[in-house]
Amino acid sequence: MKKVIIFLLSFVIILTITLISIPYLFKDDIEKFIKEEVNNSVNAIIDYKDLNLSLISDFPNLHVKISDFTIDGIDEFENTRLIGIDRFTLSLDVKKLFLDENLEIKKIGIDGADINIKVLKNGKANYDIVKPDSDSDNSQKEEDFNVKIEKYFINKTNITYDDKSLNLLMKIKNLHQDGTGMFSGDNYKLDMQTSTDTLDVIFDDIHYISNAKTSIDNQLLIENDYSKYTVKDAKINLNNLELQSNLMFELKDNDILMDIDFVTQPNSLPGLLSLIPKAYMPDLKGLKTSGTAFLKGDIKGVFNEKNYPSYHINLSINNGHIQYPDLPESIENVNVITKIEFPGGDNLDVTEINIPKINFEIAGSKTSGKLFVKNLMTDPFIDTYFYSSTDLSNIKKAVSIPSVNSLSGILKADFSLKGKTSAIENQKFDEFQAKGFFDLKDFILKSDSIPNPVYIDRAEIKITPQALNLQSFDSKIGESDFHIKGYINNYISYFLKKDKILKADFNLHSNYLNINQFLTNEETQTKTDTTQFSVIKIPQNLDIVFIANANKVRYKDMDLNNVKGSIKIKDEKASMESILMQTLNGNVKLKGIYDTSSEIAKTSMNMSLEKVSFAESAQKISIFNNYLPAMKKINGIFFSDMDLTVQLDEEMNPVFSTLDAKGLFKTSGIYLNGIEVIKKIGNMLKINELSNPKIDKVAAQFEINKGKLDIKPFDFRINQIQSDLKGSISLDKKVNFILNMEIPRKMLGSRANQILEGLVGSLDKLGLKENLGDIIKMKFNITGDINQPKITPLIAGTEGKSVQDIVTQAVEDKVEEVVEDTKAKVKAEAQQQADKLMKKAQEQANQIVAKAKKLANKIREEADIQADEIIKKTEGNPFKKLAAETMAKKIKEEAYKKADKIETEAQNKANQILKQQKEKANQLINNIK
Repeated sequence: MKKVIIFLLSFVIILTITLISIPYLFKDDIEKFIKEEVNNSVNAIIDYKDLNLSLISDFPNLHVKISDFTIDGIDEFENTRLIGIDRFTLSLDVKKLFLDENLEIKKIGIDGADINIKVLKNGKANYDIVKPDSDSDNSQKEEDFNVKIEKYFINKTNITYDDKSLNLLMKIKNLHQDGTGMFSGDNYKLDMQTSTDTLDVIFDDIHYISNAKTSIDNQLLIENDYSKYTVKDAKINLNNLELQSNLMFELKDNDILMDIDFVTQPNSLPGLLSLIPKAYMPDLKGLKTSGTAFLKGDIKGVFNEKNYPSYHINLSINNGHIQYPDLPESIENVNVITKIEFPGGDNLDVTEINIPKINFEIAGSKTSGKLFVKNLMTDPFIDTYFYSSTDLSNIKKAVSIPSVNSLSGILKADFSLKGKTSAIENQKFDEFQAKGFFDLKDFILKSDSIPNPVYIDRAEIKITPQALNLQSFDSKIGESDFHIKGYINNYISYFLKKDKILKADFNLHSNYLNINQFLTNEETQTKTDTTQFSVIKIPQNLDIVFIANANKVRYKDMDLNNVKGSIKIKDEKASMESILMQTLNGNVKLKGIYDTSSEIAKTSMNMSLEKVSFAESAQKISIFNNYLPAMKKINGIFFSDMDLTVQLDEEMNPVFSTLDAKGLFKTSGIYLNGIEVIKKIGNMLKINELSNPKIDKVAAQFEINKGKLDIKPFDFRINQIQSDLKGSISLDKKVNFILNMEIPRKMLGSRANQILEGLVGSLDKLGLKENLGDIIKMKFNITGDINQPKITPLIAGTEGKSVQDIVTQAVEDKVEEVVEDTKAKVKAEAQQQADKLMKKAQEQANQIVAKAKKLANKIREEADIQADEIIKKTEGNPFKKLAAETMAKKIKEEAYKKADKIETEAQNKANQILKQQKEKANQLINNIK
């Protein structure tokens, strides 16, 4: 920072001397030369629009005026302006400049400036612009210089300090500062008066100071080559808080010496309230307050890696009174005493927090308490007492809570805690005092910030050293009711010590539980007018067991009845132990884990289904709906037992590309009503019984590996036809099945030969006509899209004789009749036909991709326009703009995701068309060969 100040000051002085010494005739050339030289010395772009100087108006003083002075960043800070100054003014004594070693500045200042300081996460700052000295000899001592400033000023200046390395944002609007100064060697002294229209400080996303009007009078000393900073007799006014402070920082090697004290005069209560972060305190405008507040503290000592300075903070509020405008009741008799003390050293464990008194009344309801805590780092000791008897309906009469529409209920609490945390952890409950109760009746909360109203008929907690005994909790949230009893253990350690685990055991009963209320993403639902779901993130440091019993549970579009079982929450996982329920017209048993310990939620479970409906399962269980949509047309029930592992997307749906599963599927006595594959085979064979056939018994094993389903071979009878089936379904819903059927010839009737020749060609040429027996073995290859599969019939053999034997004999009888030139001609014709197929397929694929790209670009453009409009409507309001930018970003992300999906699906479809036609072309050529 010192280099920056010396550089800017030297720049002004050199510029001035040069322009005095050389005739005005060469001013433009000189300015061009200076700009080039200056920019060669910095990692930035420095420019100004106009420079004027005068010796005549106030000789021997020189007046310099620079207009539109700018410093713009480069590299990482490109398009970021560090400084923009409307007008820079300098007046100095030229006589002393040439005849005296001291420089006397009569006046120096800026009018209208915007300063934008940025620090990246890696600590690099955009104000660090001065290039290192090329001279490698650093032993030469810099000459001292003395500068006297009779007056300096800064007017109408806005400053933004955005430090990503500290997650700190500070904004100052309309800064005014004036004063005097003396620079002598490495020592700087400034007497200054400062005021701002608004000051905002946001640290770690908490708005600590909001729109604060400030004024500061102080003297600043900088000594010992920027290693020591002293602020003397600072008088600070922050909103209505008047504060006096002295401050000293000194850097010595790796140590920081501190000597800070601050004290307020007995202030009105609003002054103190203005220090409360905006996130925890509503707007104070219009508040009627009385009472006094007093704050005093100091920080003294050495700070380094092994030592901390001492600090003492005292806060008191006496006879505070707060009344919001337009509210009939008030907060009265606010009395608080707080002391925080640390003697200094390397052991923060000796810090003590003592609040011996905290009292207030809200609309006549009294609350009082005290708190003393020490040894926070090792074995926290707590001594606290709390009492309250409050009619919650009076709170809205005294406190402005804009988001709360309705609040009522009676709260009574009276408890005390005293002892060391280790006594609880070591189960020495006789060494820890804990007694009292918490009682809430007839509680109602309706708020814009929560989607459903909350009703609590009764909540009773008895406090003991061992646990918080939840004797009753009877509530209703939206459509769901909860009746809970249980124990919360280790509650003292959990709240006082980092990384301690909260343990609890609960018994939960519900007549009706609508889980969708707690999964629904309300923001998305409002935007799209469709129900969206979001992943439930399980918190850390919980070890909770729920024994649950619910008469009816609603999950997505499923109704679950008589749900019983236990759930254990631990390590960001929910373990389900034998969850039993009645659903899908049958019984379901679940055992497994829902895991949110990583960025992507996943689940591993065993699912047993007993006597559940085919149609219901296919409609409401995504795995069945994805792989076997035809189950919707099956009348009957089935049994299944499967183990599965799968990741979940943002809407709690399985990501099928990550699905691994295996299991058993059993059923008997089911009817296939309108299954297209069976109907088509029935139509091919002219067997009417296959339109709505019955299957007597099925027992099949299956596996799913990364989304691909493989069904192992299994036997079954469909009407009078003995059959077997095996095959697979790919992730893109392409099927590849082989169905073998032993068809009684009598089912084909007198037209059996005619029917078969219509399917497989001339039976004479295959040598089959005279060999057809009572049982005809047929094979059906089922391939293609799962919803519109292609069926290829073949005669597998007669009485065990394979088609390969028959075809081989027929070929041997005819092979000598084939002429070589005929083969060549047929091959050429086949190749020509194959080329036509591929050309047509390529044209169709190109059309699909082009149409999808056009639609995707339109979706992106519309999202960009919508996002820009949302942000544009919030111009002038930075808080609404921040929320709007978040909303706009989400809209664009969803739209771009949808557009990318459209393009991807179109490309996949185009590739599939090309692949299918390529296969047809190859098959055509291979058949000829």
